[in-house]
Amino acid sequence: MQHTPRLCLFFWLFLLTFLSSNAQETMPFVQYYTNLYQINPSYAGIDGQAHASLVYRKQWLGFPGGPSGALLTYHAPLRIHMSYGGQIYNEQQGFLNITNLMGTYAYTIVLKEHEAFTFGMSAGFSSTSLGLSEMGNITDPALLNAKLGFGILGNAGFNYRKKNMLVGLSLPGLFATNQASSESFAVKSPLLAGGILFHATDRIYFKRDRYAIEPHVSYRYYLNNPGQYEVGVIAHLNHKAWTGLSYRQGLGLAAMAGVKLQNKYMISYSYGVRNFSENSIPYDSHEIQIDLLLGRRLRGREYLSFVDDHKPKRVRKVTTKHKNLAKHMDKITDEHEKSKTVVDTVKITVVDTIHVWKEKMHKARFDVAEQTMDSAQLAQDSIALEMAYQAILAEEAERKAREDSLSNISVEDKIHHSIITDPEWKEFILGAGIYVVKQQFEKFQEAVAYSDDLLAKGYFTQYGYHVDKRAWYVYTLKTTDKAEAELELDKWVRKAQFKEAFLIEIE
Repeated sequence: MQHTPRLCLFFWLFLLTFLSSNAQETMPFVQYYTNLYQINPSYAGIDGQAHASLVYRKQWLGFPGGPSGALLTYHAPLRIHMSYGGQIYNEQQGFLNITNLMGTYAYTIVLKEHEAFTFGMSAGFSSTSLGLSEMGNITDPALLNAKLGFGILGNAGFNYRKKNMLVGLSLPGLFATNQASSESFAVKSPLLAGGILFHATDRIYFKRDRYAIEPHVSYRYYLNNPGQYEVGVIAHLNHKAWTGLSYRQGLGLAAMAGVKLQNKYMISYSYGVRNFSENSIPYDSHEIQIDLLLGRRLRGREYLSFVDDHKPKRVRKVTTKHKNLAKHMDKITDEHEKSKTVVDTVKITVVDTIHVWKEKMHKARFDVAEQTMDSAQLAQDSIALEMAYQAILAEEAERKAREDSLSNISVEDKIHHSIITDPEWKEFILGAGIYVVKQQFEKFQEAVAYSDDLLAKGYFTQYGYHVDKRAWYVYTLKTTDKAEAELELDKWVRKAQFKEAFLIEIE
C-alpha cells in the first residue's frame, strides 16, 4: 500500500487532462521519456553523469513531403548543484529546412535528502531556409520576398524531485521565430510560442528492484489554442530492456521498446499508429533513438537515470538514524555532567554531616563527664555515636570511589566505548583503505556540520570514525589505489581552503 498516494496522484492528473479538446501536434519526439532533457532544460544532468542522445523521427511515412526531424542532445552535471547541456535540432517540412542550436544551464537547490528543486534555462538561435530551387518556377511574391535567416530561441523550466518522483513545468518556447513571414525572423518572436508544458512521472520498483513501472502524464497549455495531453507507461525489465505505450491527443497511439547494454548504452524504437479522427493525416510515424552514458557518475549527485535504471543508492550517509545517534552522544555528555554535579553535591553534604557529628560526639562526651552520668549510659551513647560516625565514613569512602571512577572514565571514553560496541554505529567506523581526508574532528557533530557545509558549497564528502585515533575524519575519497589517492589529494591541496588535507591508510 506504500504506492497508493502516488497512484492517486496520477489518477487525478489523468482526469485533469481530459478537460481539453481539439489538439494538435506539439512535441516532435515520442521517446522523450528516455531523456527528459528534451522537454525541460531543468532535467540537464539528471543521470548524474554525461548523457548523449541522438533521435531521428520520420512522421507520416508514405506522405509526400512528410516532416522528419533529428535531435542531438548532450547534458551533464558540472557540480552537485550545477549542470549544463546543449542540443542541435534539424527538421525538414517539405521545402522548409529548420535548424536550431541551444545551450543550457541548470541549478539545483537541495531541500533535504532525496528531495530537490532544479531550475534550468536554454538560449540559442534558429536558422531557416527554403529549397526554392527544388520548387521549380516560383512566382509567389510571399516566397520570393521571404527573409529567411537567423532568429533567437529560448526555453526555461523547473522540476521538483522527491526520491523517484518528478514533477516539472516548462516553457518550451519563451520566444520562437515565425517560419513563414515576409519580415526578418529576428523581429517576429512571439512570447510563449510553445505554450506551457506540465509533466509528471514516478518510478515504482518491485521484485527486488530488478523491475519497475514508470507512468507519465503531460499536458501542454496554449494561450490561444486548444491544449494537448499525453499519457504513457513504461516497464523496465531487469535492467536489460524496456517497453512502453503512450497516447498523445491528436497524434494517436505509439508503441516503443528498447534494449540496454552494460547500463551505459541503449537503442530504442517507437512506432506511432495513425490517428483515425476525421481531421488527422492517415499515416504512421517511426522513431529511432540511441543513448549513451559517458564518464563516471559525479559523487554526491543524486540521480535518476533511464539508461541505467538501477534504483538510486544513497549518495551520502545523512539519515534520521544518524541524527538520533548525534542526540545519543549529547545524552552521554549530559549524563556525565549531571553525575559530576551529583557527586559534588554529595561531597559537600557528607563533609558537613561528618563535621556536625564530630561536634555532637564531642559535646555528648563533655556533657556526660560534667553530669557524672553512670558508666552504662555513657557506654551506650558512645556506641550509638560511633556507629553513626562509621556509617558516615563509609558513605564518604563510597563517594570517593565514585569520584575516582568518574575521573578515570572521561566522556570521550564513554562515547568511544559506545561507538565500538553498539551495532548502530558500525557503519560509521572507517574500514581498511586509503582515505583523502579534508579535516579531522574530535566530535561527531562537528564532523557532520563541516561535511554539510561543504555539501552546500558543492563539494561531496563523507565522514567516519577512526577507532585507533579516536577521531572523526571528513574525507572525499576512499580507495585501495595509493596513486589514485595521491592524485586526488594533490587536486585538493591546490585549493586554499583545503591546504591541510592529508592521507590516512587503515589496514
